[in-house]
Amino acid sequence: LLVFSIVLVPVFVHLRRPQGARLIGRLAGLSERHPALALLAAAVPVMAVEAALGPDKNTGGWERLTYLFFFLYGYLLACDRRFEQTVRRLRWWALSGAVLASVLLAVAAKLVDPSGADPMSGVTPPLSATQGLAGWLWTTAILGVAGTVAARFTARPSGSPAESPAHPPRWGRVASYGNEAVLPFYVLHEPVIVAVAWVIVRWPAPLLVKYLSVVAASFVLTLALYEGLVRRFQLSRFLFGMKPTRHLDPSAPQPRPITAVTTANSPAAE
Repeated sequence: LLVFSIVLVPVFVHLRRPQGARLIGRLAGLSERHPALALLAAAVPVMAVEAALGPDKNTGGWERLTYLFFFLYGYLLACDRRFEQTVRRLRWWALSGAVLASVLLAVAAKLVDPSGADPMSGVTPPLSATQGLAGWLWTTAILGVAGTVAARFTARPSGSPAESPAHPPRWGRVASYGNEAVLPFYVLHEPVIVAVAWVIVRWPAPLLVKYLSVVAASFVLTLALYEGLVRRFQLSRFLFGMKPTRHLDPSAPQPRPITAVTTANSPAAE
C-alpha cells in the first residue's frame, strides 16, 4: 500500500488540478450514461494484469500489481458522487456476475485438480482473468450494497428532528468506529489469519468447521489487537496511519462524509 501510494502520487496530483478535475468529470459522466460499460471497462486492467502476471504463487493469491488499480479506483470513487451512484445502480448486476464468475472458478479448479491438493496447479490466463473479473465484481457489489444501506440510514423523513452532535445515532457511531479501523485491520489481519490457521488446520474436524473457526478467531483476535494495542495510543495510531485522537467540541462542525465529496464537474456542485 505504501509503495502504491508513492507511485500514484503524480497521478493524484494531476487529478487535483483543473485538467484532472475535468477528466474526472468526463469519466463520471460516461459512467452515469453507460453504467454497465463503465463497470466492464474498469475490470479490463484488473483482468489483464491477472492474466499476464497472476496469480502470485508465492502467496497463493492475487498478483500484487492488481491492487494498484483498486487503489486508484477508490480514489476516483471518492472524487465524484456520480461514480458512487453508478456503483449503487449496478449492485445487483455486479453481485450476480460475481457469483457466476466465482462458480465458474470453483468448477474449473475442481476439473483442473480434482484432489484440491494444489489449487495453483493448471491455472491458465483465462482462469486468472476470470479471477480478476470476479474480484472486481465482488468489490463493486459490496460497495454498492453498502452505499445503498448507508444512504437509507442517512436519509431522514421531512420534519424529523436531527440527532444531537453530542449523541449521534448508534449506526453512526458504529460506522465511524469501523471507518477508523479499516487500515489497521487490513495491516493486522493477514499475520493473525496465518497464525490462527497454522493451529486450526491440524484439527481433526470437517473443513467447514475449520473455516468458520479461522474466520471467527481471526476476527476476534484482530479486533482485540486493534483495540488493545493500536487504537488507544498516539504512537501506534501514527504508525498505523490513523489520525491522532482529539477532544473536539461536540457542537463544532464535523467533516463531511466521503459520499458528499464532489468535483467541480459533478451535479451537486453545479
